[in-house]
Amino acid sequence: MAGRFSFPKVWIDKLVGKEFMANAAGNGISRVLGSLIPILVAWCFGIGKETDLFFFALAVITFLTTVFSITLETVSVPFISDLRRSRGDVGAFVGILFYLAVIVTASIAVLCYVLIGPALTVFTQFSVIEIYEIRAIIISIMPVFFFVLCSSLLVGALNALSFYFLPSVSAALRSVVVILIIYLGGAKGGIISLPLAFVAGEAIRLSGLWLFVSYRGLFTISLNRAIVPFVKEFLRKGSYQIGSALLGGINPLVDRSVASWIGLGGISIIEYADRLNTFPIMFLSSVLPVLLSRWSNEFDLTSVSEIRGKVARAIRLITLPTVILVAFGLYFSHEIVRFVYLHGGFPQEKVSIVSQTFSVYLLALWPNLVSQIIVRAYLALKVTRILMSLAAVRAILNVVFDLVLMKYFGVVGIALSTTLCTFFITTIIGLSFFRGQASNDLFPDVSLSAGKNP
Repeated sequence: MAGRFSFPKVWIDKLVGKEFMANAAGNGISRVLGSLIPILVAWCFGIGKETDLFFFALAVITFLTTVFSITLETVSVPFISDLRRSRGDVGAFVGILFYLAVIVTASIAVLCYVLIGPALTVFTQFSVIEIYEIRAIIISIMPVFFFVLCSSLLVGALNALSFYFLPSVSAALRSVVVILIIYLGGAKGGIISLPLAFVAGEAIRLSGLWLFVSYRGLFTISLNRAIVPFVKEFLRKGSYQIGSALLGGINPLVDRSVASWIGLGGISIIEYADRLNTFPIMFLSSVLPVLLSRWSNEFDLTSVSEIRGKVARAIRLITLPTVILVAFGLYFSHEIVRFVYLHGGFPQEKVSIVSQTFSVYLLALWPNLVSQIIVRAYLALKVTRILMSLAAVRAILNVVFDLVLMKYFGVVGIALSTTLCTFFITTIIGLSFFRGQASNDLFPDVSLSAGKNP
């Protein structure tokens, strides 16, 4: 009985130990600083046409970076762990992916320039002039895409090599640069100062990570062709995660496209409310990179029942703090929005709608974290096909719910769509993971038995 009701610190020690504390501290610093960015934007520019255009352009870049960066930061970990155990060439693996990042960035930039105009004409309510402005912002911020890909790859490599604090705190360096540029430029610099701030911040973050790798001599970048078959296997497995991220990452972009039909300020309201909701998600999920790295090294010698037990313990660990945070956020949502945003150019009459939207987003906090934990378990086992299937289901549901709920609840309906989709997908992935009767039901890409995972 004592073991079942042990103090949560014991669970933390069993799950991740000191690495959790280091990663949580780094993520905590990064998230606090990162949360100041939209607050400064709200203070300087409020809610209006300029913020709608910028946040939509940023949503496009965020969508594109998320599709590839999540794969590089998470799927790469078990592969680099394998290379580390077999004394393979980690530097060659990273070098080839850097080379591919250059090709992908150039291709994406051309596609954005050609396709963004026709796409926005069909799916949004922006005028021709506004579409040209959005395209200009996207092109000006495109270097962020390349820098994020490279940074994500280095973060994945460092996590696989058991370095957690620097990768997690590196985002803080980026945020400091962005905050300084926005603060010094402010409204005087105009909306054009925002793309410059993000590009400079990501470039400096990448430089910091690269300097650490070089200083510690962890690996040397090369283009050794002997590693190509291993890279092909990574791309094969990663393609499912890319597909999953493509389908999952498009949801915020769909939300903002639907919000453009609501009227002026709709996109900004979604952005500000979503940003408030992102902070507790990122803080409570700070343990996930550590779990992925540790599980990648442990699951090869772990039975199905033990894997389920480890995942269940991780879920229990985050449940109590999540419930407390949700209760606190719901009760004080109005006060939180007033305290955070009601300064500078932010209009007071928008506090209520942002508060309501934030509250609806917050309801999905626990299922969101649960699904992230289960996803990390699948990634540690290099099982990614099921993730793409679930992401496809969620993308379809999100479009349907957005269009229906927006008619009745406006901006709040878009947030409600996200929350309902999160509950549904978490239920499905939870049942799939914990109730699968055979190894192929639980892990369709691998043959898993106690003691072996070939």
